[in-house]
Amino acid sequence: MSLIIMLSGAIAKQPETRTSKNGNAFVTTTVRTQTAEGDLFASVTAFSELAPTLARLAKGDPVTVIGTGKVSTYAAKDGDTKAGLSITASRIIALVDQRAPPRPAKPKGNGPPRRFTEYQQPRDFAPDYGDVPDFA
Repeated sequence: MSLIIMLSGAIAKQPETRTSKNGNAFVTTTVRTQTAEGDLFASVTAFSELAPTLARLAKGDPVTVIGTGKVSTYAAKDGDTKAGLSITASRIIALVDQRAPPRPAKPKGNGPPRRFTEYQQPRDFAPDYGDVPDFA
């Protein structure tokens, strides 16, 4: 049985790009979200067009994932049986700060020298209002 899941949280493990047996790239990561019972970790997999979106994210980035999910159980390090959640993403919503790379500094000394001139006050300009009738 699969579920439709919408999970909001933060990237807990740096996304990892892998290649399937057919040669198709996919990306896996872990998303951490907080619940009333404590933190919940879900493994997320993105295929095809969504893979690059997930790959651009970094540990700690906020993300919302929508997709089909499966619940499983596993034995934790402390011996307790815990629930696991795996999601195959069909939509990824992320706020990513994408900046243009900084422009390289222009080397000094190239090009013509700059010429600075002294500021000069504009000449007085007095328009000629000779043909305007006086309405006073």
